[in-house]
This record gives sequence, C-alpha cells and structure tokens, in this order.
Amino acid sequence: MDHSAERVLLRTVRCLQGAVDFVLECEPAFDYGRHRGTWRHTGSGYGQAEVSGGEAGPLLRLTTDLNVGFEGPRAIARRRLRAGERVFCTLSWGDGTPPETFGDAHQRLARTADFWLVSALTEIGEVARARALCEKLLCYASPLFLYAEEIDPHSGRHLGNFPQAFSHLALINAVMHLIREDERRSASGSEGPGPATGPAGER
Repeated sequence: MDHSAERVLLRTVRCLQGAVDFVLECEPAFDYGRHRGTWRHTGSGYGQAEVSGGEAGPLLRLTTDLNVGFEGPRAIARRRLRAGERVFCTLSWGDGTPPETFGDAHQRLARTADFWLVSALTEIGEVARARALCEKLLCYASPLFLYAEEIDPHSGRHLGNFPQAFSHLALINAVMHLIREDERRSASGSEGPGPATGPAGER
C-alpha cells in the first residue's frame, strides 16, 4: 500500500437545503508573494485551468465542475447551489492526479470522515462496529503513523495536506470515545465488546 501523500488539495461543497451563492476564488502567489500567476484554460471546457509563476514556482492545475473564468491573476467561478446540488474543486501539481467528478472527490474524502463515524457509532451504543472501523482506519496510517487530509478509498494513498491536523484531531476524538466507553463499562461491571465481526471488521 502506498502511503505517500499525493499532490492534490481537494474541497467539496453540498447544499443541504434552500439555496446558497457559492464563489470559488483561487489566486496563488509565487516566490513568497513576489510573483502573481498567469492563468489559461486547458482541456475542452471551462473546468480545467493551470497557472504558472514562470520560474518562480511550480505549475498548478485547477480542476472543478464549475465554469472558471479569470480576473487578472485570479481564477473565479460562481454558482447558485440549490438543495441537493454539489460541486468540487481541486488544486494539484507535479504528478498529482485530481478527481474528475464529484463522486470521485467525495470518495477520496470519505476515509477521513470515517473517524467521526467512529465517534458517532460509540455515542449511539454501536461500540463493536465503532471499534472495528477504528482498527481498520488505523491500518491506513503512514509509516510514521501520520494521516493526510484525505485517503484514496481504493489505493489507501494519502492525498492533500500531509500531515493534516484535523485528521489527527478526528483520530484522537474517535479513540477517546472508545476509551471512555471501555472505562464506563469497566466501572459498571458490564462486559467489554467481543471480537469485531461483519463487514466493518474486514481488512
């Protein structure tokens, strides 16, 4: 399993109810802010673009399901999202491979969000499922036991910022939920959870 961080920053947005005016702005600065980038579209539509600072920095690629335009050194896209609508955007560089659809982007984020699912399952009493999922997620750690911003659900490769503080906060929160549940059961004299079974325990 490849645990090296991929060179992709990823964001997804979903409107749950009503409507929201969403604005995407990307204005990278190179060489510690001394150089602004020059944008151009790539591909056949308006959802792919790249920006370069010349010799001052790397070539950055913007991929999204929005229609991107340029205002000087800034890439910008606007859309009014209504209930159920969703969009994504990524910024990649080097050999980073960005997702091409919202579904792919959502799957890449799912593994990190599963740490919060561990906490939620513990809160509602499904401790065996929570423990099995937590043990599975721990297997995705890098050789230094660190986590990136996202984890590819197919390869286990770490994506985005590495290491990512919020991923580790979610991990600590998940483990603390399980520890407190074990302490509660021990204090009350109830038996601890048995071996994990079912799909959540598979590795």
